[in-house]
Amino acid sequence: MFKRPVAFIIKIRMMNVLNLLSLYTRYNDMRKYYFLLLVFLMPIALFSQTASKDKKPREPQRIYFEGSFGVSVPMGQYMKDDTNSKKSCFAQPGYLIQVTCGWMGKKDLGLAFQYTFQNNPILSYVKNAVLPERTFPLGSGSWSNHYLMIGPVYYKEIHKFTLDAKLLGGIIFAFSPLFNYTSPDSTLKTVKNYGSGFAFQFAFGGGYSISSRVKIKLNFGFLGAIPTFRKQYGGEYLETRTYKDQYGVINTVDVFAPVVNLDLKNYISTFNASIGVIFKL
Repeated sequence: MFKRPVAFIIKIRMMNVLNLLSLYTRYNDMRKYYFLLLVFLMPIALFSQTASKDKKPREPQRIYFEGSFGVSVPMGQYMKDDTNSKKSCFAQPGYLIQVTCGWMGKKDLGLAFQYTFQNNPILSYVKNAVLPERTFPLGSGSWSNHYLMIGPVYYKEIHKFTLDAKLLGGIIFAFSPLFNYTSPDSTLKTVKNYGSGFAFQFAFGGGYSISSRVKIKLNFGFLGAIPTFRKQYGGEYLETRTYKDQYGVINTVDVFAPVVNLDLKNYISTFNASIGVIFKL
């Protein structure tokens, strides 16, 4: 009489076990589905996060332009007026114009590229002087110097004030009567030349902001260069002369210009003060 209840109980227990197994299987299946869903959604989430980062506005590049105008005061051999010295340059105070493009990186350090034009008149009273190793007067004119330089710059902003310092190096193209050659023939033709060489500048300045992008600035600095020029002139035909010797014989001789070797090496050094405007992008 107890067999049936026992069989019934075993059947109930078996059904419970099957139900538990079914629930466990369903739970595992759901875990698989959740895992697959997570794998599918993860790239989308990452992409959306990347896209949201890309939508953030980029920081503006620290690029600026500066233009300045000021005085150029000769120093040393550049202002020397000794007509018996090959190193005299006879320069007077003049002016300079500078255009700078700068890029600022981290920690207020950056790089600057600069073009400078400098003009210094030559002393007027030496225009008729014949310098050493020459056969023609110096003439009048001025030093017209073109500089192309690049180098590091320090640029610091403190509230509305700015401080900067730069050390630049590059090349100079110097035009001056000292590099010219005048032919001694009847045409008195003048060949205009220029000297070139190494140039450098150390400058510092301070500015004040009149807007978020525009600043006015004072600059002070030292500008130096060593332009050189080497070329040989002369030997050109000048004229044919006729003369009688002691026996009354008429002779002719061709006259040529003397050979002139222009081997020049000048030293330019000036103290400069200028006022300028900075425009920051």
